[in-house]
Amino acid sequence: NDATTVCRQLGYDNAAEYWPNAYFGQGNGSIWLSNVACDGNEDTIQDCGSDRSGQQGCSHSEDVGVVCINCSLPGVVPCPNGRCVFQRNRCDGQNNCGDGSDEAGCGDSQMGSCEPYPWEFCRSYISYNYTGFPNAFGHTSFTDFALSTEHPAFTNMLANISITCYPDVYRFYCPLFLPKCENGSKVFLCRSACEEVNSACAPRGLPLPFSCDIFPDDETEECISIAGDSDSCEPIQDSSLGFCSAYTGYNYTGFPNAFGHVSVTSLALSG
Repeated sequence: NDATTVCRQLGYDNAAEYWPNAYFGQGNGSIWLSNVACDGNEDTIQDCGSDRSGQQGCSHSEDVGVVCINCSLPGVVPCPNGRCVFQRNRCDGQNNCGDGSDEAGCGDSQMGSCEPYPWEFCRSYISYNYTGFPNAFGHTSFTDFALSTEHPAFTNMLANISITCYPDVYRFYCPLFLPKCENGSKVFLCRSACEEVNSACAPRGLPLPFSCDIFPDDETEECISIAGDSDSCEPIQDSSLGFCSAYTGYNYTGFPNAFGHVSVTSLALSG
């Protein structure tokens, strides 16, 4: 309830996560409120019951952090009580809605079970063999995912992204819609991986057609990271520039280069 009020005060619809004990780092300065007790309906935290008489033995090691969301985001599902939660928190064994509704029906065969990963071409980009639904976008089956608006919107961008800004895009694409699943539990792509691709591509006119906020924070949940994959080295002799190996003192190269080319294909098409 305290987190819900804080997020409302900040202009968000709801609180998705609550982290005590200075999880995101300790603040500094005076502590103006302690023993805060909100009912979740207040407009500001100042409207909640609290001890306002000073620090009262508190320290910044007890600082609380919250993760706020807007219920209109893709990958967010509403709760009957007016709250909302990330789709990835559905059927995770936690009462995230507060009324138990996000765990209702999780014994159904479609929810919480693992199934073989369907894309053979992704085998070289992922390290797992099973996936599960719902995914971070809220797709409840492979058919639902294939017919979604997000899938074709991003798939149509893959070639341009590979050439223009992120050559290792399939390391991102393969776990994007089909998360790892093990013993009924899913591991989603990290938010930082999504932000890495978007930060590389948005300035080149290729922003991702979805919000990275639907994916878990690396520091709060186990997730799939692709950090560093876009800066890997590759053998010169395996590229169209293999003839250069006779003139250089090294056998490996990497992208982006000094001209901003992100792959051999990008270099060849640069003119």
